[in-house]
Amino acid sequence: MSTSLWQASEPVVSAALTAVFLKQYLPIPVYLSLLPVIGGVGLASLKELSFTWLAFGTAMMSNVASASRGILSKGTLISDLLYTRSGMLELLLLC
Repeated sequence: MSTSLWQASEPVVSAALTAVFLKQYLPIPVYLSLLPVIGGVGLASLKELSFTWLAFGTAMMSNVASASRGILSKGTLISDLLYTRSGMLELLLLC
């Protein structure tokens, strides 16, 4: 099974990790927009004849690592901006 198929579910993993670790919940329409991604990955998985747990595990580890990197960099960016003088202005301009 192609790992790129499971890597397509990275937005779902990212949304879940953001909710768990940062306690930031996205609006309901964002979660609803992830349903076609889940459905597409599920349908594509049904057509695959060569499912392996190794491919699934490595793809999911890649998803978690990539989503974690994004979440940590987001948290670091916000905390760095809050603690610098010019950061307050930059934070206001970003929002």
